[in-house]
Amino acid sequence: MKSRAAVVVLLFLVSEATPQELWSKCGQRAFAEVLDSGDFDQSGGQDAAPGQWPWYGSVFHYRTDRSIAFACGGTLISRNHVLTVAVCVMDGAGSLLGSGAIMVRLGTHLQNVLHFGNARYRRVKSVHLPKDGEIAILKLTEDVKFNKYVLSICMMVQPFDDQNAKLLVGWGVNGDVNQLGSYLGDDTCYFSSDRASIGVALLMGGWFLQYFTHCSGEMITLERYESWIAKTTNLIYLQKLRSGQDFNSSHQYPQLLPRRHCGKGLIDGEKSTPNATLYEFPWIAKLFNRALGYNCLGTLISHRYVLTSENCINFYFIPDLIVLGEYDNFQEPDCQLDDPTDCAPPLRLYEVDYVVRNHNDYRIDLIRTTENVAFEDHIQPVCLPLTSQLKHFHPSDQTIAGWNKNSKNTTGIIQKETVYAASSAECQISEEYLPKNILCYKTSSNNVANRTYSGGPVGAIVPSSGRRFVQLALVIGPVERCVVALDIVPYIDWIRANMVE
Repeated sequence: MKSRAAVVVLLFLVSEATPQELWSKCGQRAFAEVLDSGDFDQSGGQDAAPGQWPWYGSVFHYRTDRSIAFACGGTLISRNHVLTVAVCVMDGAGSLLGSGAIMVRLGTHLQNVLHFGNARYRRVKSVHLPKDGEIAILKLTEDVKFNKYVLSICMMVQPFDDQNAKLLVGWGVNGDVNQLGSYLGDDTCYFSSDRASIGVALLMGGWFLQYFTHCSGEMITLERYESWIAKTTNLIYLQKLRSGQDFNSSHQYPQLLPRRHCGKGLIDGEKSTPNATLYEFPWIAKLFNRALGYNCLGTLISHRYVLTSENCINFYFIPDLIVLGEYDNFQEPDCQLDDPTDCAPPLRLYEVDYVVRNHNDYRIDLIRTTENVAFEDHIQPVCLPLTSQLKHFHPSDQTIAGWNKNSKNTTGIIQKETVYAASSAECQISEEYLPKNILCYKTSSNNVANRTYSGGPVGAIVPSSGRRFVQLALVIGPVERCVVALDIVPYIDWIRANMVE
């Protein structure tokens, strides 16, 4: 059993609240019956149903007699921040209004219906504008209490994609200034009375704000404001998720990936048993979130970086800890099965600094730790295929490793499995649904779906500078008795371009 001290530490990690709990439901709607398949065309829009756009509200200005006048729409991006455009916080002369002259209302789909009990009214504590003044963030005087009609939207933290951002939301649908609604379209002026109408996209099961649009000006994309919004709002996912840069062949990048001192696990473990040997996979990491636990694996590739699959990290699960040096989930310290006196050092926990995402196809992520990982016997980096020879290395069988998902009546020891290259037909996947750089591997067991392999390595031992384990692919997930993985060779340059000392 794990030691008492280890259990206390893990209980503390799980019980400690994090800001992630406050935004874990962004972009989610309470009404499953609300659909966006209305009778759209380019000349007409769809009236909003109650709760259909629970993050979209109204920004009002106070008149001199303290009555209020509608200015434009506003979008709730956290419990106490509303995003709008800069002109919505200006008076008729173009001067910035004081925070006391602005009010926000949320939770109604009709301007002339108060929606008592569900609508939320908030005064504005402060107004924030970036240097160029195109957008504005309203800090509310108090947090908004969410309900079925008032929720926050997720901010898009990747480059604007005009292929999936075609749905516009705002006030004034079909010429009715009091009606909230949506259109399918692009830059046509649909909401003449709303200067802050938005373009949204449905991705990964959640709604994301991508841009502002209005006929009086050009589209305002939000990618370039990502850092400013993150700093102003303290939204954790904007601080933790970053868009990676493309590889530039004319740029000289630091050589941070190990070439010789890597892949050195206890590579002569028994192949006949699913139980891995202590020290056999010292590069496998667990991605852990204090509020949500762990859901995926990663691979240590250097002193500061862990490689994982993009499906392991999203706006609802962002790891804040990397667990390294784990072998047996039920044992602390971890010891050799045949010699309880031969034990590894304790597992190590490293804080996550940020995650770098590949914005070209969103299939691979780099996790940077806040401090250097100390290499020990049970913590070592894996080798990546950096040479031309390794990039063309295609062994007939490779190895994957991970832990059982269901801990009841199963071992807590890391399990390994041999996989074999397979066609899409063998894995019952239609070729048209198999994207570029995606590989299929057949297994000889029925345990694929019962183990956590996602995010971990697919690799093989090569006789180079001794016997070393080289990671050649990245597990995405199981399909029947197969494993679907990402070929990492085409991403080596991108990995190098996004590593810093």
